[in-house]
Amino acid sequence: MKRPPQRLPCPIVEWQAKSPYKTWGLHVTVLNARQPAWFEEFRQAGWTITVSPYSVDQCAQEAMIHKPGTDLFSGWTKVEAARFLAEAERILRKHGLTKVPNRRLTPADLL
Repeated sequence: MKRPPQRLPCPIVEWQAKSPYKTWGLHVTVLNARQPAWFEEFRQAGWTITVSPYSVDQCAQEAMIHKPGTDLFSGWTKVEAARFLAEAERILRKHGLTKVPNRRLTPADLL
């Protein structure tokens, strides 16, 4: 009996931050270039969404969702971090994404 292909959960969502890990962004992978409805809610809340070109060989598209802050290099202050993360988690929870993992990027991840 042939097993059906295993499907990846879609979208795949992960919080990511570079050192010094004060400013976080959402890394989102969507299959078949279907952007989730909650992308628009992030746009309306002032978040910037950068979408990569669709990859035919992977049947996927990646997006980074980020909200610029007022600290150096558009980073977040402590007050902004608390406010922005609460805002983003409220949007994600509304759409059933309750456990979004955090990933602290290392220099090796950025190569």
